[in-house]
Amino acid sequence: MRRAILVVGSGRSGTSAMAGTLQILGANLGVDLKPADHANAKGYFENTTIMDLNRKLLADRDIPWYSPTASVNDVLPVRATQDLIALIREHLKTVFGDASLIAIKDPRLCLLIDVYVSALQELGYEVHFVRMERATKDVADSMVEYMGETPNTWLPFIWLHNGFIDSAVRRHGLNCVNITFERLATRPDLVVQYIEFRMPFLAASDDRRAEVFGFIDESLMHHRSA
Repeated sequence: MRRAILVVGSGRSGTSAMAGTLQILGANLGVDLKPADHANAKGYFENTTIMDLNRKLLADRDIPWYSPTASVNDVLPVRATQDLIALIREHLKTVFGDASLIAIKDPRLCLLIDVYVSALQELGYEVHFVRMERATKDVADSMVEYMGETPNTWLPFIWLHNGFIDSAVRRHGLNCVNITFERLATRPDLVVQYIEFRMPFLAASDDRRAEVFGFIDESLMHHRSA
């Protein structure tokens, strides 16, 4: 059986750390991943082909992403039309080929979940979610460090994105594993155990688990509420 994991969460909520963990546990992320930088020292684990496509899809529809000048009233999920499903389906085939276990991470998925679920299902994938959660204040503080402005600039986007994610996950009724960034950063052993319980197809060797424990550490959380 082919399986796809969509890593969803607002920007700066730990989706990169989770996508890196899933890659270690055996999920194919494709090639040409966005490189590490000062904001994500261990990498973003975003496929640049998919990221560029998602960025274009939102821009073509005048749907703003995180932008200090944008109104949240203009932020809407993208409808899953047949033309759009077909476009994403072809991109996924190009990126992943016949891979049987894949993971996709891009915070823009919060506006594109319906389209990706449909495209993946048409390709024969059983779709799962990993939903990353983090204290809103910590997300906002991290956004300020990453993009400037003030926490109040980003809070409306964070609330809106999280609302879209939660609504879409409930709507599709698919397996969703909820993980907090704090728990991943502080107890990766328990998180891996829980993920393997909820997604048995990810059962890993001791060597892979040890690699996860070497990859994850508390320094990944740039901001943390007291």
